[in-house]
Parts: sequence; C-alpha cells; structure tokens
Amino acid sequence: MNYVAGISSRELRFVNREDDSGDEGLRISKLRYHPLRLQDKYLVHVNPAAYRLKKSGGPPLIKSGNVVLDAFRETDKADYLRLSLDTANNRYWGYDYREDEYLGPVDENTFYDQAAFDMECGDSVNFAVRAFEGGPMIGEGILWNFNAANEAEAGLRLFPEYQGRGLGREAFKALTDFAVNEMKLIPVARCFKENSASVGMILCSGYAAVREDDGMIRFEAGSGRNDPV
Repeated sequence: MNYVAGISSRELRFVNREDDSGDEGLRISKLRYHPLRLQDKYLVHVNPAAYRLKKSGGPPLIKSGNVVLDAFRETDKADYLRLSLDTANNRYWGYDYREDEYLGPVDENTFYDQAAFDMECGDSVNFAVRAFEGGPMIGEGILWNFNAANEAEAGLRLFPEYQGRGLGREAFKALTDFAVNEMKLIPVARCFKENSASVGMILCSGYAAVREDDGMIRFEAGSGRNDPV
C-alpha cells in the first residue's frame, strides 16, 4: 500500500506524478504506477520579445568601437564549447555545467544546440562577440529572463585573453543600447558584489545599482537611481 502525505492510496482517485524530465529511469519508475494516460506538457510564451526578434530574422549585426556583436555560426561551435567549459572563467556566470544532471555527454554541439533551442523558443537572444566583423568568437552577450514588466536580464562573458582591454564594456553597452532602442526593453543586470570588474562594466553601461541581496548587486538601466549598496 502506498501513502501520499499520510493518505492511503486506496482513498485517492487520481495522483499527479508530474513529469519525468526525459529521464528514462524515472519514466520507468513512474509507469509502474500504471497511469491512466500520459499527458503532454506545454510551455506557452505570449509574444516574447526574443521570439519577435526571431521572426524578423534573428540577432542583427551590431558594430560598436572595437567590437562586433552578431549571430552564432556553425564555425563558432568549438569556441562556444571552450567558453562554456571554462569553469574558472564562468565562476560568476551563474551556470556550472558540472552541476547539470540532465546534460549528458558533452561535445561541440551541446551548448551551441542549447542556445539555438532557447532562441527558437524565445527564451533568449544570444550574440557572439567578435573583435572584428567575420572574426572568431571572443565571447557571448545574452538577453534573457524576460518578464511581464518588459524587463530582460543582460549578461556578458569573454575569453580570459580578451579581458582587461575594455572590450567587455563596449560589448555590454552595445547590448544594452540594442535592448533599449531596438527591442524597447528595460535591461536589468546582476553580479556578485566582489566581482568588481563586472560592477564597473555594468555601471559604465548606463545602469544604476538599485539593491543588494544574497551577496549580489542588482542593476537597472536608465532608472535614474543610484541607491547605496
């Protein structure tokens, strides 16, 4: 006999076992409950800004000073893999592939395909950052975490060999201006307080610090506020 929250399974007519997240072993386990049916699950995006951009042809080419932002290319796969696997460089990025239990085997397609899927769904707008038009990828700029308040979180990461040259500031400012002027969004950003390089990059891109929590500083572009943190 099974119990759910202290209730005997004999007293229940239906139990929602939730999804198995594509895990084969978990699906087998759940099927042992002999479900009446497997119900499809859907994620609905209501006219997300990223999807509107996709319909217009995807990320445009943006030139700003010494950097270029444009769409990913098939030839970027190896560089994008190297950028994604560099755990030391990504310690403030907010994602560590080693902690992703659903990732599976990693190859050149893994992260590239995930970014393509997110853009296809309207979850993000991903730019490759280059030092010159047609050049190799030196980093990534992203707009994501869109919400009903018309906000989008902006993020940027560069290979270590391109850091400390002001390229990050140029790219992040270009990303922010694009979000404001072309996508009509309110960009927000966040970073750890001890990440002084990112704090400087964000503040130089027209953001103001609005609050601090959990060791992170939250920023908003064009807010006109600069509360102490």
